[in-house]
Amino acid sequence: MREGKIIRYKIVFLDYWHIGSGVSGGAKFDSSVLKGEDGVPYIPGRTLKGLFREIAEEIKSTLEEKEQEKYQKRIIDTYFGAFEKERGEGWEGGKAYFSDAVVEEREKIGNYREHLYDYIAGTQLENGIAVDHSLREVEVVVPLTLIGEVRGIEKQDKEEIERILIGLTRLGLKRHRGFGRCRIEIVPEEKKEQNKKGKKEIIPQKEKKMGGSPSIPFLPLPPEEAKGENHKRALFWVALKSKVVIRGSTNTEGKILFLDFIPGSAVAGIVAQQFERFEDPIKIFYSNQVKFGDGLPLHPKKPSVVGIRPPLSYFTPKKEKEKGVTKFYNLVRYSWKDEKKIIDKKGQLVQQRGGYLGVGEEGYSLFQLPLNYIQKMCLR
Repeated sequence: MREGKIIRYKIVFLDYWHIGSGVSGGAKFDSSVLKGEDGVPYIPGRTLKGLFREIAEEIKSTLEEKEQEKYQKRIIDTYFGAFEKERGEGWEGGKAYFSDAVVEEREKIGNYREHLYDYIAGTQLENGIAVDHSLREVEVVVPLTLIGEVRGIEKQDKEEIERILIGLTRLGLKRHRGFGRCRIEIVPEEKKEQNKKGKKEIIPQKEKKMGGSPSIPFLPLPPEEAKGENHKRALFWVALKSKVVIRGSTNTEGKILFLDFIPGSAVAGIVAQQFERFEDPIKIFYSNQVKFGDGLPLHPKKPSVVGIRPPLSYFTPKKEKEKGVTKFYNLVRYSWKDEKKIIDKKGQLVQQRGGYLGVGEEGYSLFQLPLNYIQKMCLR
């Protein structure tokens, strides 16, 4: 029995998914789903452990270089195991145990097993024409909820492991092509409380879903009452669970602009997916009475601080900018004589372009969002 905390979680599938068994279905289909002895699908713990490790590696890549080594040893090596070249003589592997994820309330499925599966066909195209003998059929599972657990977690690392678990949004075959979309929900620990008779009752807590909302950030917006009684605003936050590409134009060739924020037009498109549910959708989407604001980034280290683009009037000494911006000069507030005094004392001033200005109770701070460039290659 492994000591430490136990984290129970649910995998809620939002689409078809497939965990392969390595065998075919004979003449009916080419790849079958992994099933238990009772004919119900499940996900092996070793598969989940590998996927969760990938999430942990992605989280590590977002940290500062000096913090990456600490994270590697404290979280990845400790709970997932070290790579072969890093193993010592007494290496025992990761201390965390990942159970298989099984269908919730599988005993109630009874004679409905055959309705859990469907079949998806696909073919290879060449110049828009199907290649001969390329038709393949794959067995898939309909959206279900599975439950699993992780054992052997130290108390101080519990929240970080939960963060890793919640980061999984796709798994299984063709997870990068639409299959296997899912979300992870942490099952809260049961809290024991005493009733009036002195007996302990187990009171289930609310489930912890994706990410958990951070504290409400300060937004540089006019107060609610300034807009009138008939005008309301709704604040929202978006937790990106994997790397995303947000294009700033529809160009398919030449220089393509990529964004490091979510434009209001994209937010409107997301809301428009529920078009028919609105009582007056024309007013929402076509009257120009409803404004969809941009999704601005939160400070990576201060989730209560939202970032805005620095005003064009913000300048900083060139020498300080190379070392790290700590102070801005809003030249709108300075006369040309005062500006000259600053230049004589601090050196040449340059306009602050790029990055985000964090606005919080503690003042201003400049931060950048980490961006990665990935290019797909096709080898013939």
